[in-house]
Amino acid sequence: MDQVINNAVCMGNAHRIPEILDDLPSGWNRRPVEALAAYLGGCLGQPPRVTPAMTAGDRTAPLFMLGSPEMCRRWNLAPPPDGPESYALDVLTAPCYSATSATAVFATKHEPVPTVVLGAHSERGLMRAVRHAIRLLRQQGRSLWIETASAREKPWIAEREWTVCSWEPQWVRAQFSNPWADARMNVFRFSRRQWRRYLALVDEFGFTGIQLASQCYNWRLFGSVENYHDTLGEIADLAHERGLSVSLWVWAAQFDGYGWVDPEVVYVPASGGRASEDPRVRRSFEKYYDLYSDLAPRVDRIIGHFFDPGMLKRLDDALAFMRLLEEKCRARNPRLRFAIDAWCTGPEYAQTIRDAGLRDFLVLETSHWDGPRRREFRRQMREAGFASGIWGWYDTEMESDQKASMFVNARGLQELYRNIRAAGEDIQPVVYWSEMEACHLINLFSVFVAGQLLWNPERDPMALLRECVEGIWGSQRGAVVLEALELIQDARSGPTWATYWVERRLGTDDPSRDAGRAADCIRALHTLEPEPSHHSKFTLPVEPRVLIELMLPHLEQIRLYALFRRRLTEAKDAAAAGADKGRLTELIEAAWQPIPDFTTWIGTCGALEAQRQEQEVRAFCAAQGLPMPRRPWRQAQWTARLLEKMADAQRHHARPVPCSIGFLCDDGLNLSREETQDLMAALARDGVVKPEDPDAYVLANWQDFPDVRHYGLGRLARSNSP
Repeated sequence: MDQVINNAVCMGNAHRIPEILDDLPSGWNRRPVEALAAYLGGCLGQPPRVTPAMTAGDRTAPLFMLGSPEMCRRWNLAPPPDGPESYALDVLTAPCYSATSATAVFATKHEPVPTVVLGAHSERGLMRAVRHAIRLLRQQGRSLWIETASAREKPWIAEREWTVCSWEPQWVRAQFSNPWADARMNVFRFSRRQWRRYLALVDEFGFTGIQLASQCYNWRLFGSVENYHDTLGEIADLAHERGLSVSLWVWAAQFDGYGWVDPEVVYVPASGGRASEDPRVRRSFEKYYDLYSDLAPRVDRIIGHFFDPGMLKRLDDALAFMRLLEEKCRARNPRLRFAIDAWCTGPEYAQTIRDAGLRDFLVLETSHWDGPRRREFRRQMREAGFASGIWGWYDTEMESDQKASMFVNARGLQELYRNIRAAGEDIQPVVYWSEMEACHLINLFSVFVAGQLLWNPERDPMALLRECVEGIWGSQRGAVVLEALELIQDARSGPTWATYWVERRLGTDDPSRDAGRAADCIRALHTLEPEPSHHSKFTLPVEPRVLIELMLPHLEQIRLYALFRRRLTEAKDAAAAGADKGRLTELIEAAWQPIPDFTTWIGTCGALEAQRQEQEVRAFCAAQGLPMPRRPWRQAQWTARLLEKMADAQRHHARPVPCSIGFLCDDGLNLSREETQDLMAALARDGVVKPEDPDAYVLANWQDFPDVRHYGLGRLARSNSP
C-alpha cells in the first residue's frame, strides 16, 4: 500500500484513481456521490470510477463508500446518530470484515486498501458526511492524503441560517456614501451563476438555510418594493433549488425613512389610543403587509421585527399587527412558519405574546443577553409553549450600516456559543440560530467558523480557521493568508468575546509589532500566487484573489493606526516630561495622519481605526489644553457627510427642510456642536446652505439637492489622499 506520511495515507494520485462505491438506497438523490466525484476529479485530474454496489473481493484502488446506516452495520461499523443531518464517517487503513461472514473487504490479497466509509439517514446527512471527508483530505500536487479518523456527528442546532444582511457598501443608511467602496462586496449585484455558487457555499459551510430581509432601505435602492421583492423571490427559488430553507425577516413597523419616502404612511392614531385600532394606521400597515405577503409562497418562514427600527410605541399594537401579518401571509401559503424576535422587549414578553393569540411561533432571543436574563426568558418561553431560537447579530462582525469592517472572531464566537449553551440549554434547547454576514465576502472566514461551531461548539476555532483558508488556498498559500487573519483577529477582536464586544479592541499592546506584522502581510499577499494544481474545497462566488484584494485595505488601516499609536505615545511621553504646548502641538499634528476609507465598506462612523484615532487625538488635546489640529482632508469628509445628510432629509419635500445642529452632528461623526456650527457657517459663506435660525440650516439649492451631494463629494475627492 502507499507509504504513510505524517500519519496520513494516500487516497489517490494521478496513477491510482480512487473508486466510489455507491450503496445509496433506491430513490435517494445521488448529489453526494456527484459532489465527491467532482472534488476528487478536480484534484486528481480525472474522475473516479463509480461502482453502483458493494461486492467482496480484491481491491487495489483506494475506496470511498457511501450508503445508509444499514451499510455501516453490514461492515461492523457503528451507525450514525438519529437525525436527518446526522452521519457516520470512518477512515480505515486496516481490513474491514463483513458482519455476516469472515470475508475481508477493503483489502487486496496482501494488504488493506485505505477506505473512507460514509453513512447517513438521508441524502442531506450524506452530503454533510461528504463535506466532512473533503475537509479532511489534504491535497499535495496531484495526490490526496487523509489521516485515520472516526466520527459520529449530529448538529447541536437543528436549523442554522446564514443571514444575508441587505445593506450595500456604497450607500450607508441612504445618508452617507463611499463611491470608492468595492462593489464586488454587493451580493445583490451578483449574477444568477454567482448566487448559485454563493448558496452552495452556504450549504458547504454547514448551514441549512438563508435569512433574507425586506426593509424600506432596499426599496429605495431598487426603486420599488416590487422590484426588490422580485429579486428576493429569485434568490429564494435558487436556495430551494439547492435544498436550503428560506426565512424572510421584515421590518414590520417601519415603512419609510432610510431614503424611502411614502407620505401616506401613518403610524400615530388620531385618537391617541391603540394604533392597531385606528383605520388610517391600519391602512398603512395593510398596504405593506400585502406586499410582504407576495413573497409568502416563495419562503418557508416569516420573521417579524418591530422595534429599533419601528414606529410603534406599544407592545400590544406590535403583536396585533403581527397577527395581521400572519393572517395575510398564511392565506398565501398555509404551510408557512412564523417567528418574532425579542429585540428591545422586556421580561413579560412570553405571556404577553401568548395572550395576544400567537401560537406555534418561534421566539428569537438576541445573542448578547447575559446568563440570568437568558435563563429567565427561556423558562418563560417554555412555560408559555414557545420554541426558542437565537437571532445572531453582531457576532461574526459589526452590522455594516454602523461599525462596518473586516473582523475575524473565531475565538470570541466559541466563547459566546458556549456561554449561551450553558445559560439555557437545560431549561429549553435552541432549535434555530441565524448568523449574520453583513460585509459580504470579507468576513466569510468568521461565518465558516460559526457554521461549524453551530454543529459542535467544542471544535477548535483556530483549527477551523486554518481549515477554511487551506480549503481555499491550499496548505502553503493558506498559511500566508492565515497569518493575515490572525493579525486582524488580534488587532480588531482580540482573544475573548469581551475584547471584541465590550472593550471594542483596536490594536494589541505592541503597536510597533502590529505595524510590522501588517507590513509583512501586505507584502506577502500582494505577491501571493495560486498554489499549483490546488482545487478549492469550497464553491466561491468570486475568485480567491478577490478575497485577498478586499482584505488588503483593512491590513493597511491596521498598519496606519499602529503607526499613529506609536507617534501618540511619543507625544504622551513628551507631555509627561514637561514639553511646552508648541512642541506638543507639533507632535500631535505629526501623529494625526489620515487613515482613509480606501475601498472598504464603511458605516456611519467611517473606518474603525480612523474613528478611534480621532477620539484619541481629541482626548490628548483636551488633556493638554490644546486646540484640535485643523485637517483639510477631515473637514472635507465632514462637509460631504453633513451635506449628504441634509440632502437625504430634503428628499421628496416641497419646501426647504431645516436641519438642526444637533441632528447634523449625530450618527457617529465625532463632531462637536461647535465644530458643526463652524462647518455650516463656512458652507453658508460659500452660498451652499442658508441659516434658518441660529441653530438650523436649509439647503440653498433645496430644489436640486443632488447637486449639493456632488459638491460635498467633489471636495472629498480632492482631499481624499494623505
